[in-house]
Amino acid sequence: MISTRRETIVGLGTLLALGTRAEAAPSVTASFEGRQISAGENRPGVPMGSTNDALLAFYHLRLPPDQIAGKLKLPSAEVERRTNALVQEGLARRLPNGQARPTALVVTRAEQPRFLYAQHSVVRAAADAIGTILPVVRRRYATLPGFAHVPFADASLLVLSDGLLDNWQINRVEEGYIKVLRPQRGGGRYYYAVFETRPGDPVESFGIYGNHGQGVGDTTLSLYGNQRYSGPTNLVTLEPGDLTSRFGFPPGTGVQAAQEELVGDLLQRWRDPSAPVNKARAAGLRSLGLLAANGRTAIPVLGPADDAGLDAMAAAFAPSLLAILEKHRSALEAQYRNSPYAAEGVSFPEYFIWWYHVFYTDVTNELALRRMIVMPRNGTLTYLVTSRPARCRNLTVTIAGIDIIPSHFSVRDGFREGSCFPDLPSLRERLVESSYLLATGASRYPELWNSKVRLLLAPAQRLSRYPDE
Repeated sequence: MISTRRETIVGLGTLLALGTRAEAAPSVTASFEGRQISAGENRPGVPMGSTNDALLAFYHLRLPPDQIAGKLKLPSAEVERRTNALVQEGLARRLPNGQARPTALVVTRAEQPRFLYAQHSVVRAAADAIGTILPVVRRRYATLPGFAHVPFADASLLVLSDGLLDNWQINRVEEGYIKVLRPQRGGGRYYYAVFETRPGDPVESFGIYGNHGQGVGDTTLSLYGNQRYSGPTNLVTLEPGDLTSRFGFPPGTGVQAAQEELVGDLLQRWRDPSAPVNKARAAGLRSLGLLAANGRTAIPVLGPADDAGLDAMAAAFAPSLLAILEKHRSALEAQYRNSPYAAEGVSFPEYFIWWYHVFYTDVTNELALRRMIVMPRNGTLTYLVTSRPARCRNLTVTIAGIDIIPSHFSVRDGFREGSCFPDLPSLRERLVESSYLLATGASRYPELWNSKVRLLLAPAQRLSRYPDE
């Protein structure tokens, strides 16, 4: 749901001498990363990268247009063209004097602890609430097949942070607290932010925890943590040199081919700990903490039942979480009004969604201090998400002329166990269960939903094909 991109802006530190606000000034060598929260085809309609992210940062830092052109080594006409494109996209706005200000959130390291922070009282309240339901969570955890081989402590980051607070929870936070749609911009509905990072620091901006998912054959190779890309080596960040030195692959082996082999090894040892696996690859996987000493896969392997189980845990915790956030609403709205972002034109929902990421990160760290979460030794938890059975891959169901592929859904979307397709009455009920789903297309169905899929909700539409299972 959240995508990140790290970009470096050279020489941003000289902005202090150019009349920028002192409290916002970045370090001498500043690095920024753009982040977005989106679903499906909703994404920026203009290319976002080092140049346009820099423009948003320069707007926030009050750099005059002629100096922006010099910094970016672009003609003034090109800076103006890009500025107009960002304004038209809805990521910036024009002031009456013609200057531009970002309407996406731009946060420097100096600003974050002053304006985008979570008060310890609300962090402590959330951690206390998780401590209260922890026995129930642990009992439910013991029933999930994809975690049966993993001690709870080893999966606690995934279950208590990603499950109760982030990936399995954030839709409920949007629906239950923000209660408005994501902002409509030129490319669709999405949130966008630009964060300053610490150069050379393997920890991501502001320490925020996040997910990464990468298709490897029929499996999704996933990471959760805040050192996904610059921290210790993991299966996503493998370099060609690692393939030979760590895993014994022949020179010239491609990273993607090696990832497929290694994920295959993990799945094989998950199914059968005694299955034969290349010794060099097994040693490499053990060095990353992915194989246990007994030879069995040491990371979660999630299927539909596990996804549904984590969703059920998140649903059970949601009322407590939303009550804590509501109790803090007036203080948070005052914090927003006193920040520079309100004056720039950043909306409260956009401010809140990024505040929420700082908040759940602080809650995660509080849980680690309380020893309720045990952090992975390399700062990142790896897990696999398996696909549906091979017999389901090439089947589709067509509604209103739109093909719906089984992998777009999970058990919680109306699937019967062992079924390729959702129970259609249940599916229709889920699709229309709230005006939020109707209006946004529900980020729970990211690949399914697009501008045409609202036809699914038209009363006259009928199922035209439903293959036998």
